[in-house]
Amino acid sequence: MSSRQIQRTKQPQQWQLVTLEDIAASTKHSIKRGPWGGSLKREIFVSSGYKVYEQKNVIYNDFKIGNYYIDSQKFSELKDFAISPGDVLISCSGTYGKVAVVPNNIEKGIINQALLKISPNQEKIVTPYFKYLLESELIQKYFVGLTHGSAIKNVVSVSILKQMKFRLPSIFEQHKIASTLSKVDELIQKTDQIIEQTQRLKKALMQRLLTKGIGHAKFKKVSWLFGKKIVIPEEWNILSLHDICKNITDGKHGDCENENHSGFYFISAKDIFNGKIHYEKARQITMSDFLDAHKRTKIEPGDILLTNSGSIGKLAIVEDKFNTPKTTFQKSVAILKPSIDKIFVKFFYYYLDYNQQQLETIASGSSQKNLLLRQLESFRIVLPLLSEQKKIGLVLSDIDSRIQNQKDHKLIFENLKKGLMQKLLTGKIRVKV
Repeated sequence: MSSRQIQRTKQPQQWQLVTLEDIAASTKHSIKRGPWGGSLKREIFVSSGYKVYEQKNVIYNDFKIGNYYIDSQKFSELKDFAISPGDVLISCSGTYGKVAVVPNNIEKGIINQALLKISPNQEKIVTPYFKYLLESELIQKYFVGLTHGSAIKNVVSVSILKQMKFRLPSIFEQHKIASTLSKVDELIQKTDQIIEQTQRLKKALMQRLLTKGIGHAKFKKVSWLFGKKIVIPEEWNILSLHDICKNITDGKHGDCENENHSGFYFISAKDIFNGKIHYEKARQITMSDFLDAHKRTKIEPGDILLTNSGSIGKLAIVEDKFNTPKTTFQKSVAILKPSIDKIFVKFFYYYLDYNQQQLETIASGSSQKNLLLRQLESFRIVLPLLSEQKKIGLVLSDIDSRIQNQKDHKLIFENLKKGLMQKLLTGKIRVKV
């Protein structure tokens, strides 16, 4: 999208047509890209002094992370790139278009070459409104249109950015718009906090329930991995996965022929995350190749899937869905078919999830880890009685449901914010001033 296209976007005529340069502070270097070339070579960095702010500070909106510093002499040379509280920073290399406002009480420092600094004129534009405007779909499309490079995208010259034109409401309307959007942001932040608290609770519960169980008074020492001894409830036993599974196998050792929209899926490790199979980007293959591969896997609801190559230990429980009978796997996924008279599926899932690091430890390979079937079969598991397994599995499953409910709420708020930004920042909906 060009600056002219932004101008043509239907917006209230009362809003003033301005350029980015118009709304920047009148001070020198109020719009400044970070230093290019060899100004910030690795050998000039010191352990303390003036901080060099990077893209990650903007991407994560966290100005405390990072440990690159320059001395006073270098800072004096690069003082034109210094930032102050209230400046707006934009990432403009690789991950471009991310926006953050410099907070108060930051360490004094400069930006690096991957950032652009804009010091807004507070009499013309309100900083929170400016941030929302830069994050809007309209301006983000403009940034995309200004990028060049194939492998790593870079925003082009500052001189072009300065001439970007857009319509600006009055200061009073800017305040109202920013206030409305910030209320939605507060809801998103509060939901994030609830999610983080519940995840911490889950972690603590997993540690307690999967090692101490529920209501035990007597414990025993048993031999464990690498010659260690661990303490477990007296009623618990130690068995191998071979003992508690009807079958353990992996996906096809070889490739299949692709066929778009066939409805037959060839799932790899990358398609398994957050406890589920994700079909959105999964390969689809010919029926004949599927039938051949399916002889090996034959998944059923309640089977456990475990990634066994590269990223070890990502898990999913196979669900009873319409595409389950048309799903088979590549070699990077192992299929564990639990004996339901010995182990409760949800307990099995959470136990493997809690012990993911141990699975990584026993995997073979240096550059890329691989968990062999014989290693999986011999992997030992601490097993309560089936009745206690069910209690533990259901407690942890309930916590996961709460976390997912909060994530669903967060998505609703994010979609609300996106809709409001599209309408408020273009004047399709006006606020009362």
